[in-house]
Amino acid sequence: MGTHSGVVRMTPDPIASPQGSTLYNVKAVVMRTGVPAPTLRSWERRYGFPAPRRGAHGERWYTPADMEAVQWLRSRVAEGWSISAAVASLRAGSAEPPLTHRAGTPLSSRRLATLATRFLDAAVHCDEATAEAVLDEAAACCCLEDLGPRFVVPAMWGIAQALDSGEAPQCSGAFGAQAVRRRLLRMLSDASLPETAPTALVACVPGEGHDLGALLLSIALRREGVRAVFLGAELGVSDLVDAAERSGARALVLSATVTELAAQVADVAEVASRRVPSLSIGFGGGAYARRPRLAVETPAIYLGEMANVGARELVALLRDGAPSSGS
Repeated sequence: MGTHSGVVRMTPDPIASPQGSTLYNVKAVVMRTGVPAPTLRSWERRYGFPAPRRGAHGERWYTPADMEAVQWLRSRVAEGWSISAAVASLRAGSAEPPLTHRAGTPLSSRRLATLATRFLDAAVHCDEATAEAVLDEAAACCCLEDLGPRFVVPAMWGIAQALDSGEAPQCSGAFGAQAVRRRLLRMLSDASLPETAPTALVACVPGEGHDLGALLLSIALRREGVRAVFLGAELGVSDLVDAAERSGARALVLSATVTELAAQVADVAEVASRRVPSLSIGFGGGAYARRPRLAVETPAIYLGEMANVGARELVALLRDGAPSSGS
């Protein structure tokens, strides 16, 4: 691990385990393979693979062979295999998929579209087991940076369209959002950072109830070496600035999906300029994609629509010295 202007850079180096051999902890496996920790645990629970060694306190330790196998599984899922077929093939020592997968193997984009349809069906029936299995495959099918734009957004948009057309019950929207939120919160928890990392608060603009974009950004920021603190969607203007004061955060990032609420970023920036003049205010979200002019008119730092882009942008600003809300 190294630092540059306070931003912690996480490196997935091998770690000497308590047993004395060179093994990898969960964080190292996640960073090197791109497979989230909840997905690794789900594969272990459902398929008995991987089968990491356990330390004295129950922590998981993975061998270099485990690491290679996880990378192989991720590649197969990205090519369109089901995870069950990939695990079976790995155990059989075969590089070929089962016969049912050999003809016209779909690309990962087609696989993700199929998973989004399955997720909609699970939401319609409030089927938690299927929803969790779909989220496992989606997380393995693409890297974290692509999970939002390639699966979460299309899946939730599909549910919204089904709700509008009357093809899905009202409960499906809440079920789908909660299932994704639980998964993202676990991923955020697994991406913890040392106290020396700079702090950025991530929240929704006041009144905004759609917080999945803010969660995705929080995860992306932690992977970029910033201690992102996710505050959710419940705080008002004064509360957000108070949180920044108390935490000593260097930045506050606001997410807006509802266009009518996007202008409140300016309200937060105005209050912050008086109370915490050194605080940098960033913003992003779907509202600005629909109304690009809002991004130009808002007196704060626009970080873009997508979580991975916004995270890299904020890291660069923190490293170079981002302008404050009072600048």
